[in-house]
Amino acid sequence: ATEILLEFLIENNIKATFFVVGDLARENKSLIKRIIANGHEIGCHSNKHKTLSQLNPKEFAMDLKENKNILHDLGATNIFGFRAPRLTLNHLTKWVYDVLYDLGFKYSSSVVPTKNIYNNWFGFSNRPFQISKIWELPITIFDIYYITIPIGGIYLRVLPHFLLKLASKINSKNKSPLISYIHPYDFDEKQSKTKLKDNALQ
Repeated sequence: ATEILLEFLIENNIKATFFVVGDLARENKSLIKRIIANGHEIGCHSNKHKTLSQLNPKEFAMDLKENKNILHDLGATNIFGFRAPRLTLNHLTKWVYDVLYDLGFKYSSSVVPTKNIYNNWFGFSNRPFQISKIWELPITIFDIYYITIPIGGIYLRVLPHFLLKLASKINSKNKSPLISYIHPYDFDEKQSKTKLKDNALQ
C-alpha cells in the first residue's frame, strides 16, 4: 500500500512527512530508504507503537531513541518531528514535550483538540502552539452542527467529499494550516473488508 501512496505522491509532485514506527522500519528497510530517496520528511512514530499512557518518561525516552536510531541507520537526517501512536498526547501526557526537547526534536503533531474515543485534548489550540520549546501542530478540526470532527484518518474515508472541501476552504479563508493524516492502507482499494464486532474499538 505504501508503494501505491509513493507513486501517487510522485505523480502529483507532493512531498509528505512519513511518521515511521521503528519495528516497521526494521522489517521494511528498502521501502524506508525509497521514501527518503524521494525527498520526503521522516519523523518518529515510536519504536513499538505503544500509546503514551503505557509509558513513563524514562521508557518513552528509550523507546524514542531506538526509533530515531534505526531511521538514522537507514539514511534519514534532520529528524525533528514526532507523532504519538493513536495521537494520544493530551494534558495527562504533556511531560512528553520535555523529553522531545531533550532529544533534539522541534515539533510534534500528536494532539486532536476535541473529544474522541481514543484521543483528545479538549480545549487545546486549533493552531500551532509552542509548549516547552516544542511546537505542537494539532490535527485540524471542523465544526458542523455542534459536532467537532478531526480532518484525518478514518474521517477522510467516511466523510462526504463536499465537507472535506468546505473544511479546506474555511481553513484557507482563516489563513490556518490544514494539518491532516492518512495511513498507506487508505490507498489500498483491494484490501479485505472486515466486519467490526462490538468490542472492536476496545
